[in-house]
Formats: sequence, structure tokens, C-alpha cells
Amino acid sequence: VYVWRTDGLKPDHAAGREIYIGRALFDGTQRLVKVARCCNTPGGNLVFQDLHAKLSSHYGFATSYPNTKYINCLAELNGYEGIIFDRRRWNAPVPGAANGEVRNCVVRRNNLAQGTGIGQGITVEAENVWIYDSEIYENGFAGIDFLDYSVDTKTDGGGVQNCKVHNNGIQPTKMESFDPNIYIDGGSNITIRDNEIWGAGIDPRGSKTRLR
Repeated sequence: VYVWRTDGLKPDHAAGREIYIGRALFDGTQRLVKVARCCNTPGGNLVFQDLHAKLSSHYGFATSYPNTKYINCLAELNGYEGIIFDRRRWNAPVPGAANGEVRNCVVRRNNLAQGTGIGQGITVEAENVWIYDSEIYENGFAGIDFLDYSVDTKTDGGGVQNCKVHNNGIQPTKMESFDPNIYIDGGSNITIRDNEIWGAGIDPRGSKTRLR
């Protein structure tokens, strides 16, 4: 995964910024990871600001621990999700990425692994994750997916406020993608408030790209 700061500085610039880009499978080579590495102590309460993650074969930003915030970040052109809030996918301790936040970010044109059926702009599998003041568009499947599908997921609470979510669900016809811009996909008690939402399944050039 290639990571830049959107203000042109190095990703590790400024005290308090913790970024780990590793070499193991699913650990930096395929996603940006934020985990405390010493003594099996879980991470958490981290803020990632002004970062640009793109061209990962898998995930842009992957969050496995609680109280993680992304502010002024850009996730684009990744193979799977632009951002994923995990609960138990990578064996993090419960509650996983609960109480996460995305604020003033852009998540666009993710899920380039065409035909796999994997990847939204933002996938939420943990409790009380909020997305504020952001724009999510032109992702292959759903723009935002509150996904609760197994004993290892618990998407209860959280929501989307003051965002623009548009032109998602445009996976090419190798897979039948009928995903909406915002998908309450098993999640509970999700709040959708003061958003602009339009154009699901329609690319910005005005052509229908999903199967009917």
C-alpha cells in the first residue's frame, strides 16, 4: 500500500502519529495498519489525519481497534474497501473498531478487484461508528455498508451525517452489483441524517453500468 500525507509531509511527521507499514500478509503490504506492536497490547485511541492511501491490492485503511479517527484523509483506487472498521476479521479483541469516526474524508473509486464481490467504499462491522462531513463516490459496490452478518460482527449504533454519497454500485457487469449508496446490511440503530444521496448504479457519465 502506498501512503502519502495530503499536505505533502512525511506520513510519520509530528508527534503522536503512529503508522505501521509491514511486510506480512494483510499487514501493511495490503492495508494501512494501526496497531500497538509491543507485547500483544492492542492499539486504540489513534488519530490519522491528512493521509492518502491508494493502490493497495486489498484495503486502503483497516481499523481493528477502538476509538480510531480518520480526519481529512483520502482513500482511492484500492482493490477492496477504501476504509474498513473491523470487529473480529483479523482476530482483534472485542469490541474491535468500536466508536470509530471518519470526518471530512474522501473515499472514491475503490473495489478495483473486479468480479470478486469484495469491497465497499466504507465497510462498518463494529459498533457505533460515525461518518461525518465526507464524500463517498464511484465505488464498485455500496458506498457505505453497515454490515452485520455473523457472530464476529456487531454493527449497532453509529451512522452517517452531512455527507455526499453518490454514484456507487458501479461494479462492471462481471458481477451483478445492485448495491445502494448506503446499505444497512444487517446493522441496527443506524442514523442517516442531513446527507445528499444520489445516482446509485449510474456512473458519472450517465451510463447504467450494472445489470438489470
